Amino acid sequence: MSLNRLHCQALTAFLLGFATMAASAQTASPSNEGVTKWWPDVKNNVIWTGQRVDAKNTQTYDQAVQLCSTLVIGNMNGWHLPTIEELDSVTQPATEEGYALTTHLNLHDTGRLWADGFVRFAPHGPGGIMWSSTPGPKGKMVMENIMAASHFNSATNDHINRGAYCVRPMDPEIAAIAKQVLPTNAVANLTELQNLVPLRQAFDAYTKHDYAGSLAGAQAALEINPQFPEAFYAKALSQAGLDQWSDAVTSLKMVKKLKWGSMNDAIDWAEKNEKAAASGKALDPKKNITPKWDFGSPPQT
Repeated sequence: MSLNRLHCQALTAFLLGFATMAASAQTASPSNEGVTKWWPDVKNNVIWTGQRVDAKNTQTYDQAVQLCSTLVIGNMNGWHLPTIEELDSVTQPATEEGYALTTHLNLHDTGRLWADGFVRFAPHGPGGIMWSSTPGPKGKMVMENIMAASHFNSATNDHINRGAYCVRPMDPEIAAIAKQVLPTNAVANLTELQNLVPLRQAFDAYTKHDYAGSLAGAQAALEINPQFPEAFYAKALSQAGLDQWSDAVTSLKMVKKLKWGSMNDAIDWAEKNEKAAASGKALDPKKNITPKWDFGSPPQT
């Protein structure tokens, strides 16, 4: 083979490679590889992505559609950009002093969508207007985040940048578990969702002051996942209800180690009760406030 022919083949390969790279650059869309969690919406029998799939609110309409259509979480595909009705189904009216009743879209950082007059989107910071797939009088419909009479606007330009979530039908296996727990947390897989079942049982028992039953549920959750911070938190409050203060302190310190939430106030509360129990002194009930436990939400202490 002649040297000129080798040069020709090399040049052809280079040009073909360059053309492929150029084509890829033109069709490339922002990555959604960081989207790994999903939230089951039992009421509407669908699953939402546990976070926005856009890169900090920088998607055109076409990019948002592509992100959803190509999204795979675990072994789940078949996602789509939601319609305005689907977006509206996970919002509810909210009021703010000085403003009329209106509807807005907000995001719980664990994946729950709900209404709030002043919208905050964690972890991307304030603001956020979400694309929907519904055609409007002037373009695609979007969910607005401003205090306005209507909760959606019609975009006149598909190339403007907006945020996006994705939604898909809920599988029967997931629905059967989700209906038992009505989760407000996004989960990474079916096992993580299943782990919420004994935790739900623990919470229900705790609200009835059945601390032994609550402790049993928390222990069952920890048998499934020994690193489950919310189960340790449930265990701690159950132990406190049973006056097992030393164990409660240990469990709360484990929650802190797992970095689920700020445990300093709760640990201080348990340690004071531990000392009071050891000395036979009662604490001032006005200053001895039991930490709250809202199922599926970070602790409020």
